Amino acid sequence: MVEGYNMEDAEAVIVCMGSMAGTAKYISDKLRAQGRKVGVVKVVSFRPFPYRKLRSVIGDIKKVAVLDRTTGFGGQGTPLWTETKSALPGDCLVKNYIGGLAGRDISLDTITRVYEDILAGELSEEPVWIDFRYRACNGNQEVRKA
Repeated sequence: MVEGYNMEDAEAVIVCMGSMAGTAKYISDKLRAQGRKVGVVKVVSFRPFPYRKLRSVIGDIKKVAVLDRTTGFGGQGTPLWTETKSALPGDCLVKNYIGGLAGRDISLDTITRVYEDILAGELSEEPVWIDFRYRACNGNQEVRKA
């Protein structure tokens, strides 16, 4: 239900689902070769949500990035973030990242930026939309980076 990767001494992790876990594992290996202690938690089955197993795999890690390919319109965050946040202790920084909407790829650079952002440890009340293009009221397009 939950798979951990490079978790033995991780200071920060990305929680994700599906194919982006492979990309996150690759970047985790690259960052570990540079001395960064990062891991990956892949949620294999969403329902029933494996909150005990997730809590066990994450353990005492206090910096958790949840990267989701869906939005949580009308909610506080994405579904994976909401469940992950409720499963972890209150002193844990659990930050919500949204990317890869409409089948877009999540690049190696994007995963790297998410790791860098969560390691910096800045709290965000709102989800962070990454590599997302939108048309603002003035017609301009903007790209937001993690």
